[in-house]
Amino acid sequence: MGIRLIGALLVAHVAFAASTTVVLSVKTGRVVRRSGPEVAARPGSVIKPFVLAALREHGATPGAMACPGRLRIGGRQLDCTHPALNEPLDAHRALVYSCNNWFAAASRRLSAEDLRQTLLRFGLGPVEAARDDDSKRLEALGEAGLRVTPLQLAQAYRNLALAGDWIADLTAAASFGTAQLAAPFGGVVAAKTGTTAEGAWLAGWIPAEKPDYVVVTYVPAGSGGSDAAPVARMAFAGLLPKDPHGVRVQYMGKVLDLPLEEYVAGVVAGEAGTMRSAESLKAMAVTARTWASALRGRHRGFDFCSLTHCQEYRPLELSQAVTAAVRETAGELVWWQGRPASTYYSRDCGGVTEAGWAVWPELRLPYLVSQQDPWCRSRGKNEWRAEIPHVRVLSRTASGRVARVEVDGAAMTGPEFRMMVGRRIGWNVVRSDAFEVSGDVLRGTGSGHGVGLCQTGAAHMGEQGRGYREILAFYYPGTRVSRTAQGLEWQSINGERVRIRTTQPERDASMMRTADRLAGEVERRIGLHFRQRPEVEVYPSVAAFRDGAGEPGWVAGSTQGRVIRLQPGMPESVWRHELLHELVLQNAAPGLPLWFQEELVSYLAPGLRDLTPRHRDSAAGRVQQVVKARGEAVVLGWITTGLPSGLIGPTAPRR
Repeated sequence: MGIRLIGALLVAHVAFAASTTVVLSVKTGRVVRRSGPEVAARPGSVIKPFVLAALREHGATPGAMACPGRLRIGGRQLDCTHPALNEPLDAHRALVYSCNNWFAAASRRLSAEDLRQTLLRFGLGPVEAARDDDSKRLEALGEAGLRVTPLQLAQAYRNLALAGDWIADLTAAASFGTAQLAAPFGGVVAAKTGTTAEGAWLAGWIPAEKPDYVVVTYVPAGSGGSDAAPVARMAFAGLLPKDPHGVRVQYMGKVLDLPLEEYVAGVVAGEAGTMRSAESLKAMAVTARTWASALRGRHRGFDFCSLTHCQEYRPLELSQAVTAAVRETAGELVWWQGRPASTYYSRDCGGVTEAGWAVWPELRLPYLVSQQDPWCRSRGKNEWRAEIPHVRVLSRTASGRVARVEVDGAAMTGPEFRMMVGRRIGWNVVRSDAFEVSGDVLRGTGSGHGVGLCQTGAAHMGEQGRGYREILAFYYPGTRVSRTAQGLEWQSINGERVRIRTTQPERDASMMRTADRLAGEVERRIGLHFRQRPEVEVYPSVAAFRDGAGEPGWVAGSTQGRVIRLQPGMPESVWRHELLHELVLQNAAPGLPLWFQEELVSYLAPGLRDLTPRHRDSAAGRVQQVVKARGEAVVLGWITTGLPSGLIGPTAPRR
């Protein structure tokens, strides 16, 4: 394991292990979760909402003020760190930007006792009486006058949440600066960060508009709110509804249930060390998300570890650039033939990527091929050197990497040799399989196995203005990037009445004659003709159907617009049902209610009820009763003429 990784993991471990987090129920005030040691520390800027409350209560809120940036109080330098602003700040924006100058100046409009009583009323204290103007200004910045525990602060923020007046202020505060790193994907939080010489704070609640839980995190010796926010984010994420696409990750001795996007953000933070451009970070986000979607379940009891065996997961190293890249590509995957691709990647390919099967013989995928990588090569060779005796190269792959070596008379593959050296000596000794041997000296280039995306090359492509889709298309040729499997390579088979679109024409061609026969049967059944040839998409797998059609796996088929979408291997009853839907849709009078169309098809094809539970409530309902009363021919005639006045039905279930 490299020095860089060891150092990063050590810092993360110290921050995570030493932090204290309290989760409080807004409704009951009870502690829902608590971790870390008992502490009491200066609150820093997390006290500012209470100072603003005191100003509002006593009618002392000042007007807009310009911020000079620099601030010195009693020999202490407390300059503002927010961006330079071109206009004066009112009270709301002063809190959003956490302007020290505004709060220090505004506190002069309060008596020391008024400020003290407000803090006590919210549950903060004991509060020392300010002795002079400097003491009062420092108290307003959370730098003097009181110390708080995480539980105390959580209870005070619960009081803010219950008051309701602070939702807009703290929701906006969580949208700027370091507090935005606390908002998990899929949740909006109201939060405020604070920093003192003792440590870093984050306090807030979720959801922002209708608070259910307060979260307070304290990280001792933190360098800023950016240290506390990612720790608090993990607590916020754990309070979200369970993500059906989420993953289980072992992190620092604990197994975490994470929303997929939260996991992706932590992986990009850990893996994208060489990437600076937004587009390369987006490419890495899509790559990591696809890898997780395709390869979950790598460990017993959890999906992924947090190290390089799976993907490096470092949630405490999140940045705003990383969260933006993940947010802007949310849900997007690299697709191949209707399934998430196996998006392997490495640190540096050395100028030539490696074929997947050269490293893993079973990985014979047409998009994991060896190719020249000018983007990586233009950044230099990334050379390394190691001294290991008794190594002899036996064979090489087409890319020039070592396929097999002999070490002290024992033969093994190049990747096996690299793993053996890594475990015994260190992971930075033999960095890749691209090396030459001269005596006891190995000289190599690159880092990692070289399969798939090269992070060095992708970083350079992004810096040169290439978009993330272009980056992914280069490293995974022939694949598609999409939020669903609709990027499949479809081929059309035309029959006399029906057109079938499929990704596997050899398999589905046999259905063409059956589809034509069924189309004729449904036309005769209701006495109408298709106005245009029905188009049927047969998906290659249940997963591809679920992602492409947007239906749950238990739904056999669906008609959307003018396209019938089916799972593979469906019986004739499913084809007949969906062809009936299409025929009714093509001939329907303007405004013909959807409930009538649904129930009419269920009446005409009742045998499908056991296959698709979505029709159980509507099947043979009101339409069946009307058929008994007025006759089938009359009811079928309503398809083209519309329903008679007075016939009103229920809203049909979602198709």
